[in-house]
Amino acid sequence: MSTIKVNTLQTTSGAELSPAKIWGVVSGKSSFTLHDDVNISSATDSGTGRYTFSFGITLSNTNYCPTTSDGYNIVNSWDQSIGFSRVPFRSTTSAGINTSTHISGVTAGTEEDKDKLSMAIFSN
Repeated sequence: MSTIKVNTLQTTSGAELSPAKIWGVVSGKSSFTLHDDVNISSATDSGTGRYTFSFGITLSNTNYCPTTSDGYNIVNSWDQSIGFSRVPFRSTTSAGINTSTHISGVTAGTEEDKDKLSMAIFSN
C-alpha cells in the first residue's frame, strides 16, 4: 500500500477539495456496534434514538458541517431512510445524533433506535 501526503487537495482548476475529517457508521437497534470510522475515538448509545460520537481529534471550532443518515437494514443492506436524524449538540470533541420516526411532512415522531446510522463531519 502507498501513502500520499499533501497539505491541500485541489481540483485541476484550483478549487479546494475538503474530504470528511471525521466519519463513523454504527448499528443502533439490536446491539450497539461501531462498524467503521475515521477519527472517532468512541461511539455511545445514549438512550433510545440518541447516540454520541466522540472524536479522536479536536476540531478548531464548532463551525463544522455535520451530516447524518439513518435507515432500516433489509438483508444487510441500507434502504431509504424512513426517519429523521439530527444533530442536537456539537462541540470540538464530540457530536450527537438523534433519530426518530417519520410521521408526515416534516414532523418528527417518537425517537427510536435505527438499524444503521452514520455521521460525517466536514471542517477546515
